[in-house]
Amino acid sequence: MALVTCPDCGRETSGYQLFCSHCGASVGGSSGGSRSPAVVIGLALVFVVIAVIVSSMIRGRSSGIP
Repeated sequence: MALVTCPDCGRETSGYQLFCSHCGASVGGSSGGSRSPAVVIGLALVFVVIAVIVSSMIRGRSSGIP
């Protein structure tokens, strides 16, 4: 189990909780629901690059270019 240090009380608590079990302060945790905009944009760009590569490969095969 991952432990994190509470920013308010300084005690260790589970990294999977959203709040410290000792003082109730927010410790983040791994909610799994939200991603930063940079990660979403990065994943979208990777998807677009892969789609362009696959599309160009398919066009190359259909036009007879080796």
